[in-house]
Amino acid sequence: KGLIAFNNKKLDEILLSLEKYFDVDIQIDSKNLPQHTYTGKFRQSDGVDYALRVLQRSIHFMYERDEDSGKVYRIYH
Repeated sequence: KGLIAFNNKKLDEILLSLEKYFDVDIQIDSKNLPQHTYTGKFRQSDGVDYALRVLQRSIHFMYERDEDSGKVYRIYH
C-alpha cells in the first residue's frame, strides 16, 4: 500500500503510471527518450519529484515543472 513498483518497464510506460498514480500531467516532448528499462519502486509519500529525480540518475532525461499549476511536468531529452 502506498507503493508503485516497476519491473523492466520503459520510461514512457513508467511516466504514464506516475501520471495516474500522482494525479499529474506529464508531457513528453522528445521522441528520442532512452529506451532503457527500469526496475524499482517508489513510495507515494515521496512524491512525483522524487520519483523523477531517481529515474533521472538511471535513465538520462530532463524535466521541468510548470510552476503555476505545479501539476504539469514536461519531459525532454
